[in-house]
Amino acid sequence: NFREGLEKAKEKGIPVIDYDNLTPDTDAVSYYVTFDNYGVGEAMGKYIVQQKGLRTGGGPYTLEFFSGSDTDSNARLMYQGAYDVLKPYIDKGQIVVPSGQSDYASTAIKNWDSKNAEARMKEIVQKYYQGRNLDIVVAASDGIAYGVIDGLAGYSGTWPLISGQDADPKARGYIRDGKMAFSIEKNSMELNRKCLRMIKAVVEGSHPEINDVTTYNNGVVTVPTYLCTPRIIDRGNLEIVKR
Repeated sequence: NFREGLEKAKEKGIPVIDYDNLTPDTDAVSYYVTFDNYGVGEAMGKYIVQQKGLRTGGGPYTLEFFSGSDTDSNARLMYQGAYDVLKPYIDKGQIVVPSGQSDYASTAIKNWDSKNAEARMKEIVQKYYQGRNLDIVVAASDGIAYGVIDGLAGYSGTWPLISGQDADPKARGYIRDGKMAFSIEKNSMELNRKCLRMIKAVVEGSHPEINDVTTYNNGVVTVPTYLCTPRIIDRGNLEIVKR
């Protein structure tokens, strides 16, 4: 099985490179290549800060978090990146979370499922947004954003700023139409190129390029990692996405 294969590779001194998902609870993984998932969250938070004028005292704005699956370590990093950027404004009262649900566990959407996001959004609207505007939704993926949008069917306030991640064609259409404000693009070709360069370095007996040696602990070891950079896609640069 997969675990046995990892152990055999370790015994034979064969380096193992994890691609975009970190294998938990093993010391057989040598390197990891992924996107900067904390940076994805940071980018979401910074975009919101800029668009809402929070640095110059904007607000108060209402906000709700819709994080990724609680079984996904990348989702936790994304949440933390966004929360760390927005927390100072929550502390100052410029951002208010009417549901009171702002920690990762209570905002995680099981399996990244849009239907689960839709059900949670409907409940939040019913309980906290009758006669009140929802200004911002930090949605961790395009799929979660779609669920949020569907869950807003009974909402009568002004339309919120809604984030996403993946910049897929449906999301780009929603950005064009104003249903979503922006999405984060993680270009798979960039990830593939970096992984191939890692493989080449290992085969040639050298050390691959690494830019993070502290973040990605799989429960047994902290795995040397290369983090690729994502980018924000909004109405101003939709044309740069080539897929």
